[in-house]
Amino acid sequence: MPWFKVDDGFYSHPKVLTIPREARAAAIGTWTLCGTWAAKHEQDGVIPKHIVEEVGGSTVGADALVRAKLWRRRAGGYVFHDWQTYQPTKAELDERRAAEAKRKAEYRARKSRQDDGDVPAGQGRTDGGTEAVSQPSRPDPTRPDPSIEVLEGGGTKSSGPFCPRHPHGTEKPCLACKRARLEWEELDALAARERDRTPTPPKLLRPEECEHTRAAGGYCPDCLGRVAS
Repeated sequence: MPWFKVDDGFYSHPKVLTIPREARAAAIGTWTLCGTWAAKHEQDGVIPKHIVEEVGGSTVGADALVRAKLWRRRAGGYVFHDWQTYQPTKAELDERRAAEAKRKAEYRARKSRQDDGDVPAGQGRTDGGTEAVSQPSRPDPTRPDPSIEVLEGGGTKSSGPFCPRHPHGTEKPCLACKRARLEWEELDALAARERDRTPTPPKLLRPEECEHTRAAGGYCPDCLGRVAS
């Protein structure tokens, strides 16, 4: 947002002092109100005649500003004297905005590269720098992704330690692959813990394995229901 700048010594400027004291406040009020309007609308100090009264100024104050050489008359209104010396021009404001937009775009690009392993989109890292790499085609949204496994209950998980963009892995830095690998390792460790906690089903003894049966020459009713510990 542009600002209308007023020097703290403006009240004692020789041009201001030439305005009669009884008309000075009204004239400088008109100067200030119109100055903020011109800055807001980036008019480079040009004030249409109807704006003077629209913002609360007066033609008497405007005439006093012209006589004090703070304003000059022009077709259809007035213009501030030496606006470009004390106030930013529209061209300067446009240049600043363009520079600010470029700075923000460069920051977003750097942030994006950092989030993706510090490799620019569409490029891969090599020993000699970066090189363009082919991008995978956009997947068909109507077909299931082969790299995603649908779990019982409706959940999903990656079918391997790689991201969908690199289903067979990649030697290039990829933050998505790193996350998939960490998730895969966590799920694998969880599955191992579940297997360790699952007890082994007991083994039923067959009749021919009963020593009592062999010793007695028949089946032992006590051993038919026994299980191996």
